[in-house]
Amino acid sequence: MKARYLYGMLLLFLSATCFTACSDDEDEYLIWDFYPIILQIAVQDAQGNDLLNPETPGSIANSGIKAIYKGVTYEKDSVINPTKAYMAHFGGLQTVKAENGQYILTFGEFNGDDTFDHEEVVIDWNDGTKDVINFSSKLTWKSKKEPVFNREFLLNGKKIDTQYGVFSIIKEPVILPFNRK
Repeated sequence: MKARYLYGMLLLFLSATCFTACSDDEDEYLIWDFYPIILQIAVQDAQGNDLLNPETPGSIANSGIKAIYKGVTYEKDSVINPTKAYMAHFGGLQTVKAENGQYILTFGEFNGDDTFDHEEVVIDWNDGTKDVINFSSKLTWKSKKEPVFNREFLLNGKKIDTQYGVFSIIKEPVILPFNRK
């Protein structure tokens, strides 16, 4: 009788352990990695010429372009302190040659899952003109499996239809007194 009782208790214990140790929720241990926000700026003249390409006549690539964010000025292509950490790496204002051969400015990276509320980045073209980019981003969860981003990007106060921070700016040439011939 005692052996039967112990056998029954052991069976009950193992059954309880199996039911509590197993979970049907396989997604409980998912790790989410969100792509960072990177502002990408293509600059062309009215004829569609890539003004960031140093070989384009009238190029502004080496004109001293800067970005101003939270009161800090970032000169184009200056080196920002690198990190070995695996996270969004803020690189300031950089020139990148895209796969299609077009040159673009990038500004960022900003953590994709951080909340940003109407952040302002001023692009100073170093010719007396500036463009202002504002962005907001907020992550919410519809369910454990469905993150939802509410992002908004503005260029000079006008909403841009993009969720990824891609801008195309048409830049008219500015003739400064020291550039006249």
